[in-house]
Amino acid sequence: MLDVGAFNGQLSVTAQGGKGADNDLNDPDGCLGPGGGGAGGVIWSSSGSLPATVTTDVTGGPNGVATNPSNSCAGAYGATSGQDGLILNNLSIPENMYQKPNAFVPFADTSICSITDQFINFHSCCNA
Repeated sequence: MLDVGAFNGQLSVTAQGGKGADNDLNDPDGCLGPGGGGAGGVIWSSSGSLPATVTTDVTGGPNGVATNPSNSCAGAYGATSGQDGLILNNLSIPENMYQKPNAFVPFADTSICSITDQFINFHSCCNA
């Protein structure tokens, strides 16, 4: 969820689906299929549309494959890729909404300085 009043610079937002598990088939009598790909997630913004400086990716994950087959169970063997996710606009978050412990909802005057895969840095480094 992006409840953002203004975007400065480039931003890439990703909510991709995960890859399905591969299955190493060494059993000549068994055909256990690989895992299906995970569906892409949802990117939901409070604006009517995202600016051109914001790129998004909500693609579904690829399916897994059967490897080392000793029979006819090779390849996807029925597993499919995940469906693409959604990009939604006009998000409205009530002020008194319950926040889960791992949710990140900055105050209106917060600037996000940097984002990595695991951390969001939003302290005073932007004002330096």
